[in-house]
Amino acid sequence: MYIERFLKEMKTTKAKLEDNMENILKKISQNCFYYFKSKVEMKEIYDYCQLEDHEVDLDYTLFENSVKRLDKDYQILYDVLFLLRENYNIMHLIIKNCEADSFEYLSDFLVNFFYENTVNSTFNEEELMILIYLLIEDYILDKMPKSFISLYSNNNEGFFGTGIINNIFKYISRKVNVRNFTCLILS
Repeated sequence: MYIERFLKEMKTTKAKLEDNMENILKKISQNCFYYFKSKVEMKEIYDYCQLEDHEVDLDYTLFENSVKRLDKDYQILYDVLFLLRENYNIMHLIIKNCEADSFEYLSDFLVNFFYENTVNSTFNEEELMILIYLLIEDYILDKMPKSFISLYSNNNEGFFGTGIINNIFKYISRKVNVRNFTCLILS
């Protein structure tokens, strides 16, 4: 008798939990939509203010029910965006191959929309910080002018040559606490 009552209580508790979970997920989805709708409206106002010709009418629209609107293409697009967000090397390659005149638009999209973390209230976007780290690393290792490097090393194989300091910095820069410290400095 006691076990029977306990099982009934567990069943009703599970049903309540599932209902609450579904309601919470709907509210989160709705609030995220309103949040990004406001961000798109702010972007539209900002871009309009930046225009030289104010006769141009800008109209940025965020569609509410993208799953129904995109139909079969939704899952493909979702998978691609998820892959891009989770694989920093692919995003890093896209940025490296991007035309220089698109950097401003791409940066705005990445910082304000793509890597926006709507659930975390600390404004600490780890994914964006990792991407910034990769870009800084790329700049330091690949893009520094050889003349600048040659001032500080006897050979042109790197900022500190191929010696121990180069290897120490390479491995220090990959430590999590150093990345976290860099994230704090940059934010």
